[in-house]
Formats: sequence, C-alpha cells, structure tokens
Amino acid sequence: WLERVGRRGALERVHTATRPPSGGERCWRVALHPVLAGHSTAPAVFEVALFANRSNSRKPLIVKRVLVPPARSRQPALVLKLDARKVRTWCPSDPHLYGLRYRLLDGQHVLDEVSSYVGLRTVSCKKDEIFLNGERVYLRLVLDQGYYPDGLWTAPCKEALLRDIELAQGLGFNGARLHQKVFEPWYYYYADLLGFLVVSEYPDWPGDKTRRWFLPDGYKALVESEW
Repeated sequence: WLERVGRRGALERVHTATRPPSGGERCWRVALHPVLAGHSTAPAVFEVALFANRSNSRKPLIVKRVLVPPARSRQPALVLKLDARKVRTWCPSDPHLYGLRYRLLDGQHVLDEVSSYVGLRTVSCKKDEIFLNGERVYLRLVLDQGYYPDGLWTAPCKEALLRDIELAQGLGFNGARLHQKVFEPWYYYYADLLGFLVVSEYPDWPGDKTRRWFLPDGYKALVESEW
C-alpha cells in the first residue's frame, strides 16, 4: 500500500523486545527501538503509550517519551517497566496482548502515529524440551508450506490465513512449522491473536559454492522486519 507521511519525519518500524524479571527485579521490561524513515532529517520525540488490552480503548497504563536523532543514526531504546505481579503473559490458553501506540512528535504536532501490540512471553530450551514462560510445552505442529490453489505461494486474502490457523487448531494442533517460506505478516498477527505457536523456517538463499555466504539485501530486510 501507499501511505502519505510528513516531510519532517515518519516511523519506519519499531523493534520490540520483552524481558522477564531478573537480578532481583520484580518487573517485566519492554524495550522499544524506533527506526525512522530515511527522509527524516531532524530530531523528534518518540512517544509510546501502553494499554491494558489490544483495543487501546481505555486510559494508557504507561506513557513515556524519548528524544530521537534523525534517520540513519543509532536510536536510543525506550524501556517500559510492568509490575510482574500484575501482568498477564501470553500463552496458547490465554493469548493476552497489550496495546501499544507509537507517536512521533514535533512539539505538540503529531508527525506520525501507529497502533501496535505486544505479548509478554519467553521461550527457552533445556536439552530436548521447550519452555514457554518457564512452563514445559509440547509442540503439536502441523507442517504448513503455504500453498493455495488460487494463489500458489500467495494467499488469496488474509481470511485464508486465518482459516488455516483455525483449521489446525480444530484438529488439535497448537502451532505450525512454516516451511521454507516467508509468510505474510497477517499470519503472525492471527497467530498472536489466537494463541497459535509458530516455528519459522526461512527459505534458502541463492548461491553456489563461491557465494554460499552471500545474503541479498531483500533477504536481510525480511529478517530485520520480523526480528
């Protein structure tokens, strides 16, 4: 799609990382790293509001701001802290998502605004077992290669992605192994929403014996946008 953005600045993306309590602290941390669009030439204020649910329908729980330099500069992280005794972590049985609102400000003027969300979760491995939020989880995964009779590797509509997840859950699977394909962002959105676990396999990049470590710019951009 095409989106009109201001001349002075716009958000390209925000990298979000959640961290569980550690070192005696009793809080979850949500670290946010804004990335400004390439034409952003002046410093601006990055504002984050965190809401109790994805709908952003009530007063935010937290609002924080940080001054960010122009694009192509190293952006500072803005860290939100949530009381570990009061949070709801994300899991298949309770896929709770907190709402986020990002704003890029020039004084009182809003240059750009984006609605998003975040789930509080940790994934770890011990020997041959996988743990979600410290609890052992058994992966009952369907192999999804993302083929469609009317679109081949492209889903005909976002509802088709939703139906794939709903069908898998109806058959008793709690997740999917996404095989050798970069899936549409809508798929991951529905997985977050419905409590569906995902193991992604990125496709092999082109290259022979002399180019096996060469990564195309497009491949790097895909990893960067999803990580």
